[in-house]
Amino acid sequence: MIFRIVKIAGFSIAALVVGLFGLSLFFSDLGPGETMFSRFATAVIIYFVAGLLIGFFNPKVWLLAGVVGWGGVILGLSGLARGENPVLSLLMVVLSLGPSLLGGFLSSYAAKRLSSRKNS
Repeated sequence: MIFRIVKIAGFSIAALVVGLFGLSLFFSDLGPGETMFSRFATAVIIYFVAGLLIGFFNPKVWLLAGVVGWGGVILGLSGLARGENPVLSLLMVVLSLGPSLLGGFLSSYAAKRLSSRKNS
C-alpha cells in the first residue's frame, strides 16, 4: 500500500516537472528558424509520451496524465480571461490536455490487457 502511494506521488511530481517544461514551450518566444507549428508539435509529442508513461505504470490512475498539461491550460485559460486570441488560447488548452490524456488512456488500456493476459 505504501509503495503504491509513493509511486503515485513520484509520478505526480514528475508530471508537474514535465508540465513546467511544457509551460516554458508555450511561454517563451520562438527561436531563430523555429515555427509555431514545430513548437506545438514538440509540445504534443512531449505531452503524449509523458501520458503514455504515466498511464502504463499507473493504469488505475491514468487521469493523472492530465496533470502534465497544467502549464498550457493555465496560459490558455488566462489568455481567454484577458480577451486575447481565443483560437490560440483554446488551442493551448486542447494541445496540453488532449495528448496527455489520450496517451494515459491508451497505455493504461494496454497495461490492463497485458496484466490480464499474464494472469490467465
